Amino acid sequence: MLLADKIGEIRGQTLTALDASHDFYSHTKNVWRMTQRMVEQGREIAFRNLETGNVIDEKDIPVLAQRYVSGYLASATFQQFIAQFETYIFKFLKIWLNQYPHKYADRKISFQEIINSSSKDEIVEKVIDKNLKTLAYSQPAEWFNFIDDIVNLKSISSDQIAELSEIKASRDVLVHNNGVVNEIYVAKSGTQARFRPGEKLELPENYHRASWALIKELVQNISDEAIKKLTK
Repeated sequence: MLLADKIGEIRGQTLTALDASHDFYSHTKNVWRMTQRMVEQGREIAFRNLETGNVIDEKDIPVLAQRYVSGYLASATFQQFIAQFETYIFKFLKIWLNQYPHKYADRKISFQEIINSSSKDEIVEKVIDKNLKTLAYSQPAEWFNFIDDIVNLKSISSDQIAELSEIKASRDVLVHNNGVVNEIYVAKSGTQARFRPGEKLELPENYHRASWALIKELVQNISDEAIKKLTK
């Protein structure tokens, strides 16, 4: 398969996955809203969790539905958006660098790794994997600097990269600090920071939707720029 076709394939897979995640958010939210309306109409409803034994009924649903949607559901799908974007970025870089490994021509590899490799291709693969693993722990701006160096991302602005940096910093707060904003979030977010240290991070629906839309746009633009370069 040609490199341009591979990039088109991972673009399609990622955009489909992003849509599926947002569908899950939207459909689940609508089910809870429908359940709330049924309660407002006087219906008696009860759900039992067979694992915990906990039961909720029409008295609990109005409050819990809002908490589930704006809390657990928004957080889970928001984290999926960023995970899907990261997967896309590093798949993109992996297939590009396997095709054009000169980017790492000056990188060193240990003699032990060389003798444990069965071919030149395997050595190249190890160098790429090692360096992409290091890049994965850096900030999004560094990802885009790296990509721009090989693709020339004319359609992606510094504002978009700054917005993505704040989005990723928000995800990190949810994953690593139980949703409580810290100094690390502020440092990573820069001028895009939405909260101060000690505050509870929130994911309002317009922000949740805008994050999803930005990530889709970035995936589309990176792929289009790369395919355009390859098919000139």
